[in-house]
Amino acid sequence: MAAFAPWLPAAPARVLDCACGIGLLAAGLARAGYDTHASDLSPDMVRRTRALGVDARVCGWEDLPPTGDFDTVLCVGNSISHARDRRAALSAMAGALRPGGTLILTSRNWEREQAGGAEEVERGGRRVRVTRVWSPGTPTTLEVTVGAVTERLTVWPFTADELRDDLRAAGLEPRESTHTPEAERYLVTAAFP
Repeated sequence: MAAFAPWLPAAPARVLDCACGIGLLAAGLARAGYDTHASDLSPDMVRRTRALGVDARVCGWEDLPPTGDFDTVLCVGNSISHARDRRAALSAMAGALRPGGTLILTSRNWEREQAGGAEEVERGGRRVRVTRVWSPGTPTTLEVTVGAVTERLTVWPFTADELRDDLRAAGLEPRESTHTPEAERYLVTAAFP
C-alpha cells in the first residue's frame, strides 16, 4: 500500500481494487481506514480476499457496475495486460469513478522486455535461452513456473503510448507516469473528469 500512498486520497475515501488477487492490497487499504471494496474474476481469489475481511465480489472488468462513486480505482500487478479488450476494461473502470476520481494502474514495461533481447534461464535442469517476441494488440502466451507447477497465461502486451491512448479513449485523462525505457514496471494515474 505504501507504494501507492502518494496517489491515494485521504482515508476514509471509497476505493476499489478491481484486480484484487489474494486481497493483500485491499486488506491493507481497509486497515488504513479506507472504505475498501474488491473484485476479481477468480472465485478462489475473491474467497481469499473475503477471508481477510474485505468486501469482495467475483466480477470481470467489463462487468464492473457503473456506480460512479469510487474516489480511486486500483488495477495493479500488471493485471491490465490480461484484458482481451483493454479499452472496454478501462471504460468500465472509468464508470466506477466519481467525477474527479483517480485510476491507479501498474504494468510491466512490455517495450523493455522486447528490446531486452534474449536471456538465459534454467528449465528442467538445463540452461535455456529465452527470447520475448510480441506484437501490440495480439495475444501472447506466457509460461510461468513456480516449483513444480507450470501455468500458461495469455496476455495482450502494449506500449506506454497505446496505454495512454486507451485511457483517453475510455474517457480518462492521463496524469502521471513513471514509465522510462529502463523501468521493468511502471505506474500510471488517470483522472475521471
